[in-house]
Amino acid sequence: MFSFRSLLIGLFVSLILVSTGSVTWLSHSGTNLAIRELAIGQINASLDSASNQVREFFDPASRILSTLSENLQFGALVAADPVMLATKIARLLPFERGISWISFGYSDGRFAGAQNGQEHQSIHVSSTDFGGPLVEYRLNREGLPLQPPKPVRDERFDARSRPWFVAAEDSNAICWTEPYEFYGGGRGVAASLAVRNWLGDLIGVFSVDFLLSDISAYLTRIQKVTQSGIVIFLEDGKLLAASEEMADATYLWEIQKIAVENASKLVESGASVVKEIQSDGEAYIVGMQATKIVGGVHGISAVVLNRQKTFGAIEQTLRISTYTAGFAIVLSLVVAIMLARRIANPLRLVTQELRRIERFELAPVALPRSSIREVQILSEAVTRMRDSLQSFSHYVPVDIVRDLLQSGSVATPGGLRQKVSVLFCDVEGFTGYAEKVSPEVSVKTLTEYFEIFGRAIHNHGGVIDKFLGDGMMALFNAPSALDHHPAEACRAALQARRGLAGLMPLDGNFVPRVRVGIHTCEALVGNVGTAERFSYTAIGDGVNLCSRLEGLNKVYGTWIIASSATAQAAAGGGFLWRLLDRVAVVGREEPLEIYELMGFATEANADQQMISRNYQEALDFYFRREFTKAASLFETLVAIDPPSRVMLQRIRSMDVIPPNLDWNGVFKPSTK
Repeated sequence: MFSFRSLLIGLFVSLILVSTGSVTWLSHSGTNLAIRELAIGQINASLDSASNQVREFFDPASRILSTLSENLQFGALVAADPVMLATKIARLLPFERGISWISFGYSDGRFAGAQNGQEHQSIHVSSTDFGGPLVEYRLNREGLPLQPPKPVRDERFDARSRPWFVAAEDSNAICWTEPYEFYGGGRGVAASLAVRNWLGDLIGVFSVDFLLSDISAYLTRIQKVTQSGIVIFLEDGKLLAASEEMADATYLWEIQKIAVENASKLVESGASVVKEIQSDGEAYIVGMQATKIVGGVHGISAVVLNRQKTFGAIEQTLRISTYTAGFAIVLSLVVAIMLARRIANPLRLVTQELRRIERFELAPVALPRSSIREVQILSEAVTRMRDSLQSFSHYVPVDIVRDLLQSGSVATPGGLRQKVSVLFCDVEGFTGYAEKVSPEVSVKTLTEYFEIFGRAIHNHGGVIDKFLGDGMMALFNAPSALDHHPAEACRAALQARRGLAGLMPLDGNFVPRVRVGIHTCEALVGNVGTAERFSYTAIGDGVNLCSRLEGLNKVYGTWIIASSATAQAAAGGGFLWRLLDRVAVVGREEPLEIYELMGFATEANADQQMISRNYQEALDFYFRREFTKAASLFETLVAIDPPSRVMLQRIRSMDVIPPNLDWNGVFKPSTK
């Protein structure tokens, strides 16, 4: 039964909410739709303008390359004298916008090129076969070279080794390079075209170079016309150039992510993509469109509008109208709702808290006090129950308990075979450190290490299975299914390594250095123990192997070692891998290829890339029993790469005791 006052309050509440709410909703949705239509229209107009002008910027490359190639093939240009050829090429530069170099690389390594410098025009030539030293001639007002030439560098310059020559020498079409460092300074991209005689033999390669700084300056000029930030990506998602406003934007990586995800769609369909992103409290509307550049290469043009600057006035008006309507509703309902809230609100919050506890979400939430005694007693009982469960959750993996609660079943011993990625980690030298400091200090150190590693594992969907002294074991894809769990395990290890690198030296100048092993395998996953007490874990040969992989870091001086199963499964995750060795770990006869996870490929520096490349080449020689070649390559890396020192020492020991004829390159470590 309802009282009259309750019925009256309900009637007024319904009428006010329906009438005011309907008007407000219609106004809000209509304005949002208008904003979106305006945004899409402006984005498409800006995209068309930016794409056309970017295409015009690069279009001269096709014309220049085709003209020079035909003139050389039919005798209008003579390549016998590099200085004369470079002088004629230089005459083209003053008439072309944005081009930094036009050059020709001979098939024997010589070079003739013209540069459009800021203060003067010059040509560069190397006239010795197989790439002699590069020299520079400055040009006078008549475009003729001034004597004497000025050497650029002392070392040999071989045109055939430059990226633009390599890209075009085996092709009959115009080719583009990825961004690279120019020999004369600066970073840029080049379009190149091979020139062949009537027999099909290579005469040389013409190249047209664009400095990225020039491209960025050009985009900045376009930006002033379109009133939007402009970014250009290559088809594979790599950043080519950005306008001045976008060069230092903190949200540039989000735009690049959108470009990578939609690259194939943009190129194949020719349609545009519009997304909205948030950064530092600002909203940005991003539009993208594929732009066909010379030679069939596609770029992705992106224009960025600041939503607040573009549509702020309209949205401000919408907010004012919404606030006005809301104030009217609140003012009308405040008296009617006050009495209901005093009783209903505490009960509602207690019910919500019980729902959270049912899902095993135990973060503290302050429940309001109630003037009704029974409601207050219930609230205090729920709080005590939640706090008790919160304490209990520190002793068990929360995901396991949450799955059990959601299933509504009772935990029983047993398990299922399933694919998992297992991660073992251990602190190097912690036992010796713990002997030198007090237990309180060692526990503090261990806690900081566990915090960093545990956070990384949780962030990437893993579960800490157990702590093993100064180490731990984690599972990915159990108990909850996890897509791409091998890659997530690798990302967790790299995040933890980065977190540990930021730790300050502790007492005794000890910084935790953690060894990690990762293996993807099928294991028996479930509850193991007695009928009264058991724990959730994974068991199997693969789990034992993962523990051995962690220990192998001691042999090679590495951080993270993974099995070939993990490396292959995570191959598309953007990691930098290197094949480390073939081993037969203790307790297993079957050989296993092991890989070092060196980091993310996009973050790898020049040393890491060089180590990965040269180490792989040396290892190939090693497995083919070409030990002299392998040792020579390993020697170039020993100063910066511990595994190379290990392999070089192993090769030298073979000089004393040569391997058997049936040697297959498999290393058998003597310890776990």
